[in-house]
Amino acid sequence: NIQPCLAESWEISEDALVYTFKLKEGIKFTDGTDFNADAVRINAERVMDPEKALRQARTFTQLEKMEVVDDLTIVFTLKEPYSPFLSRLEAFKIMSPKALAENEAGLEKSPVGTGPFVFQEWIEGDRMVMVKNPDWRNADDIQVDSVTYRFIMENGTRVAMLQSGEADLIYPMPSESIALVENDPNIVIEVKDSTVCRYVTMNQNVEPLNNVLVRQAMNYAVDKDAFSTVVKGGYSNYLNSSISPLLPFYAEQEPYAYDLEKAKALMAEAGYADGFSVTLWGNTESETLRGMEFLAQQLAEINITVDVVPMEEGTLSDAVYNTTPETTELQMWYVSWSAVDPDNALRSTFMSTMFPPTGANTNYYVNEVVDAGINAGNTATTFEEQFANYKAAQDQIWEDAVWIFMGVDRTVMAKNARLTGAQLSPAGSFLDIRTIGVQ
Repeated sequence: NIQPCLAESWEISEDALVYTFKLKEGIKFTDGTDFNADAVRINAERVMDPEKALRQARTFTQLEKMEVVDDLTIVFTLKEPYSPFLSRLEAFKIMSPKALAENEAGLEKSPVGTGPFVFQEWIEGDRMVMVKNPDWRNADDIQVDSVTYRFIMENGTRVAMLQSGEADLIYPMPSESIALVENDPNIVIEVKDSTVCRYVTMNQNVEPLNNVLVRQAMNYAVDKDAFSTVVKGGYSNYLNSSISPLLPFYAEQEPYAYDLEKAKALMAEAGYADGFSVTLWGNTESETLRGMEFLAQQLAEINITVDVVPMEEGTLSDAVYNTTPETTELQMWYVSWSAVDPDNALRSTFMSTMFPPTGANTNYYVNEVVDAGINAGNTATTFEEQFANYKAAQDQIWEDAVWIFMGVDRTVMAKNARLTGAQLSPAGSFLDIRTIGVQ
């Protein structure tokens, strides 16, 4: 459920077009600037500027007009109903108008928000440091003077830092290392179901990945139970749709159960009984490497030769997104995606208008039923209409085997037993440290 943060409350008109927000009073940005309705307007206008080409512009694609009523009231009027609007605003972060005016280009390395901590420094590849904001509205809840994030890609190193006390909290906690620390009274392991879907995209502009029988065969050829055991250490659930079971409007599908004979029959029917070769991209994180090698071994059983190509994250992102359908070299990508609503989960990854560099449809998948289902689900105003349309999209995506559906992560975080108040979001991408403390 959406919870108040900078907004005190909100009302939505009966026709689902007008959203009226009452903002909290007395909030300041960490540079001393007042937070108010005008600050929200300035931030919204910034991301809507087409010359900036910012990804958050999609939050306001249905916006007809925006009106500042007074310092603490702002009204958004939409062109048509857009059911994910609230959750899109939840992801829309507000920055200081003063900082935007004085140093917009440098804000990615020196952000100015309204939160409990003030950004101090970021040394690329090493650490990011934040210090307590004494002027925060709930400053008495902050029980530490500073928080330092360290970027440690190698799993064993992270675990060793936790064991030695050099790190107070690590995420992700590698599943293969849990046995090393689970009996340590100074370490607490926290496991949660998540919205993190793990899958493999397949570029449908590439033969034979454009053949639905081949894609279905690849799904039947992957043992999802073995994937959970070998790659995730048992910390994975079935992915039986194109969105996580935790999300609203999830529609469970009939699983692609492990069936090598069926996979081989589908390959033969498609004309590829002797298999083919394909390239698989992924990042260099330890678990990802293990997952890609596992997939290569599984697909070898149906004569598919997988060339595993790990890349540093920045290089991989450029290769995936700084391209077009005509220029991309992507064939298959072992990756994960997390979302807070079906619009974000489905539109970004399956809509025909969301090919890179615009979006994350790295399948280069085009289907009128899916496009229509997502659009109709977004504009529907009742639960029943939304579910029917989002389900139609999920059904079609599953039938077309657009991904190799690997699993849904169970997130594993490990922390020192003396640490309190740190909560990981279901998306696995946000650590709530507003009340973090040390006993």
